[in-house]
Amino acid sequence: MKKKSDKANMKQGLWEYRKLVLKNFLSKKLVVLGFVITVVMALIAIFAPVIATYDPYEVDVVNRLSAPSILHFFGTDQLGRDIFSRVIYGTRISMIVGLCTAAISFVIGILLGLMAGYVKVLDNIIMRICEAMGAIPPILMAIALVSALGASIQNVVLALSIVYIPTIARVTRASTLSIKEMTYIEAIQSQGAKWSRILFRHIAPNILSPVIVQTTYIFASAIITEAALSFLGAGVPAPSPSLGNILYEAKSYIYNATWMTVFPSLFTVLIVLGLNLFGDGLRDIIDPMSN
Repeated sequence: MKKKSDKANMKQGLWEYRKLVLKNFLSKKLVVLGFVITVVMALIAIFAPVIATYDPYEVDVVNRLSAPSILHFFGTDQLGRDIFSRVIYGTRISMIVGLCTAAISFVIGILLGLMAGYVKVLDNIIMRICEAMGAIPPILMAIALVSALGASIQNVVLALSIVYIPTIARVTRASTLSIKEMTYIEAIQSQGAKWSRILFRHIAPNILSPVIVQTTYIFASAIITEAALSFLGAGVPAPSPSLGNILYEAKSYIYNATWMTVFPSLFTVLIVLGLNLFGDGLRDIIDPMSN
């Protein structure tokens, strides 16, 4: 009976904690706004084929550079392609690039950071490489990597992942160094537990919070960097409609067809704003002392 009572109390305590976290989350209006924007943009990316009113690759020279109208909500570009449809599909590609970059950086960065923080021999090697990579501006490194690998969505994701892995590795290492000095880790070590068990069963779960917060920022940063790469002609290759290369194509018509730059820019700003607001909210909830 006592075990059942303890189990019920644990469930009740967990439920109360979740209610408190949810209440804290909902009390922050900017965080809720960021969450809503992020969810909306994710839904747009997922249901792009349903939302888009035209084929984003369909050329209609007769209606080239048409202003926004009922037929073309965001107008048309220099080839008569529907900008609304291209922006919707561009949002999908940009979100995919950002998500894949964040996921790869998260997994590999955590592995490197755990090894650096726990194994002294590897610490100097991994951290010196991360510091050397961190000394190069992200956009320059991304351009160099994409130039070497070739322009494609896969290579852009790979290049951006290499750029942002050191950030996750440094955050993970700092948290690992702090946690491995705690008494319960020393007790587990004294019992003869394997290093892999200590790392992945006892340290890794306790360093996830700050790493997840950092990953949301990397998600947003990857979208901006991808847009910058595509704008410079070194990112997602045409005719694939990423937000960056839509802007790249629009730069020559900025004065006589402003709608070509306004709408893709607006969507880029909304995605990044939503992710950053949401990331700030996660940080405040996970670490209230950071305010």
